[in-house]
Amino acid sequence: MDELHPLVDRQTQSWRGNVERTIRASEGQQKLARARRAVLDEISKRLPAKRLPSVLVELLNPGWRNLLVHTHLRKGPESSEWRDQLSIIDQVHGQLVGTLKPEHSGFINPDELLRRIVDSLNSISFDPAKRTPLVMKLSAALVGDTAGLKAPVKYDDMPEGGMQKVLSFEGLLPDLNPAVDSEDESVRRDFARALARARKIQIGEWLAASDVDGRPVILTVAFVGDANASFVLVNRRGVKNRDLELKQMAQALFEGNITLLEDFDLPLMERASQRMLENLHSQLAYQASHDELTQLLNRKEFERAVDGAIAQARRTGVQHALLYIDLDQFKIVNNTSGHTAGDELLKLIGETLAKMHKDKPASVARLGGDEFGLLLSNVSTIDARRRSEEVLAAIRAQKFLWQGRTYNLSASVGLVFIDASTDSVDSVMQYADEACYAAKDAGRNRVKEYELGDARMLRRRGVMEWVAELDKALAEERLILNCQRIASISNPDRRTEGRYEILLTMRDELGEVMPPADFILAAETYNRMTVIDRWVISSVFTWFADHRSRLDYFGGFSINVSGHSVNDETFPDFVLEQFSRTQAPTSKVCFEITETAAIANLDNAVEFMNRMKIIGCRFSLDDFGTGLSSYSYLRNLPVDYVKIDGVFVKEITTIPGDQAVVRSINEIGHYMGKKTIAEYVKSDAILAALKDIGVDYAQGYCIEKPCELSKLVL
Repeated sequence: MDELHPLVDRQTQSWRGNVERTIRASEGQQKLARARRAVLDEISKRLPAKRLPSVLVELLNPGWRNLLVHTHLRKGPESSEWRDQLSIIDQVHGQLVGTLKPEHSGFINPDELLRRIVDSLNSISFDPAKRTPLVMKLSAALVGDTAGLKAPVKYDDMPEGGMQKVLSFEGLLPDLNPAVDSEDESVRRDFARALARARKIQIGEWLAASDVDGRPVILTVAFVGDANASFVLVNRRGVKNRDLELKQMAQALFEGNITLLEDFDLPLMERASQRMLENLHSQLAYQASHDELTQLLNRKEFERAVDGAIAQARRTGVQHALLYIDLDQFKIVNNTSGHTAGDELLKLIGETLAKMHKDKPASVARLGGDEFGLLLSNVSTIDARRRSEEVLAAIRAQKFLWQGRTYNLSASVGLVFIDASTDSVDSVMQYADEACYAAKDAGRNRVKEYELGDARMLRRRGVMEWVAELDKALAEERLILNCQRIASISNPDRRTEGRYEILLTMRDELGEVMPPADFILAAETYNRMTVIDRWVISSVFTWFADHRSRLDYFGGFSINVSGHSVNDETFPDFVLEQFSRTQAPTSKVCFEITETAAIANLDNAVEFMNRMKIIGCRFSLDDFGTGLSSYSYLRNLPVDYVKIDGVFVKEITTIPGDQAVVRSINEIGHYMGKKTIAEYVKSDAILAALKDIGVDYAQGYCIEKPCELSKLVL
């Protein structure tokens, strides 16, 4: 029992943590669904006709729809903003169809109505290429020309999907009253019973289902949406297994693909429980030492084996070797084919390594992510090097196929020897990690042996030392927020319309300002960027709150967000919490994401952007132009600004090729409805060249040098 209780506690803590994360994410989606449902209900109630003015449909989707969703999320349905925005729809519809006349009570003058519409659309991120023609159509229909003659109103028939189709909400809201498509009365009756049972499902109920391979799996209900419209099911580890709408749950119950455990015969459950109790200790012990996905040793058990190898080397003088294996470009598989494909790839590599060393004195482990460890026992230097190359060749020989795609595989391998002089498990794992990253830096797809005096490894160790310094600086509040103006090229001296990018520096323990390059590299390498991003956002929003009366003098502020934060499921909720805490104006916030980070985490980046754009934030794609597929990805990213990489800007007056690249990016960006920003503008000549090309904004020493945010005044 003494051995069992810690294992059970660990499982329980892991379960609770996983379930809490699942519930938080589900609650966020539920809030968004409530807002969309409220918008759909209100608009349907106000516009029940079967024909709608075409210009009103254009106003609703996506502009006014997004504005209403944003207001419902931020202010709630009892707010004056919500009521005012709905009344605008009443006014526009009434004036267009002629049911609302100037003599009626509450009539808003068309000029004033149009101004309020424009101001509201400007408060959200709405494509300028669509906004301007829409405003012109509204003006023609509501205000008329100089003689007061109004354009005739054109009408659209209500589509088959009704208002849900008009607002493009189809597929975004679960069906609250699903029905089975069958003429068989008994089928409809049985489905109705399954639907009634689904509507009674509560959080905590246990279900029996099967996985994609037909193997039985036990799930529990972790979250139930409003009106039982959706369900989130988790497995025994508390990890989300599936997300079902009401119709899907009813269909699964109807077809027998999901069974409620309370429907099982009691004796069967008793027998199953007994078997579970008998196997509990062995299962938990195995789980505590093995990776669940690959069934290889986990990191903790592997380090225990390394510790034993060190002790044996000291005792007997034998030599061992440790290989630290990191798959190259693993993210490409995850991003293009999904995490299921990534998991299958990890299992394939695990099986390959295990099969290679099945009959040899070796320990194989998954250390985390796409990293594997291999401990070769009692091996000579020459043999260890040969077997390292064999591992590399075996990985290269694998062709990973997934849904018609073929991936060529390779890995970077760090090799370190264990002998009587080896200090500790921590040191040998660190050396192996450094050698692996040296292999990556050298071009990947190779083995790199750890050498104490290797310049790359010394440089990496310097980066690691920066991590401790960075953690200390965060604790002692030695990070500094700076800002640099982004000016309109057409009128660079007009400061009140300027935007500012938030920049970060740090003071050392003596108070000297340090360049950001070193500690940012350390933060990116050792997963501190999310902590830094959160600190920056919290600090900037606090500055907003402290200077609320002056914010109208600024066009906005750009805040950099790293790829680590984009990939963090909890990051959007954190940002929303900061908006709520400080009441910072969302229209003043523009998040900058580098092209590399956005492409590496494309699905997460798009989801993050869409969530933030609903509440009125804008986005800038930083360092654009250096990626392999920049233009193709730009179509899929809902950004407002394209920031041209400074490597093409700083020599634009002397290198014709750079000028051609900048011109190309500017034209493509404008064609896609984005504004363009050039960075590294260090001279009047560069500014003049950019103005001639037609770039919208400029940033650099020619415009203004960075200054501390705390000293920013107008």
